[in-house]
Amino acid sequence: MVNHTTPGNELPLEDQIAYILETGQVSRSDYFQLMTRFLAMTKATPAQRQLLNQVFDQVQTGQITFGGNRE
Repeated sequence: MVNHTTPGNELPLEDQIAYILETGQVSRSDYFQLMTRFLAMTKATPAQRQLLNQVFDQVQTGQITFGGNRE
């Protein structure tokens, strides 16, 4: 698997979120990266913001749990 924290190896945002939603788990490094990308996105589409908010909401409600780092 791709290590999302390695510069230059980032998956498209939609693919990264789809994986998290599918598995119901997110590594702490991936979660941190999502937060960073969210805060840095000045031109995020409404669809991208909705996907990010969905992940953050599901983490808060326990529907997505923190897992180990993916390699």
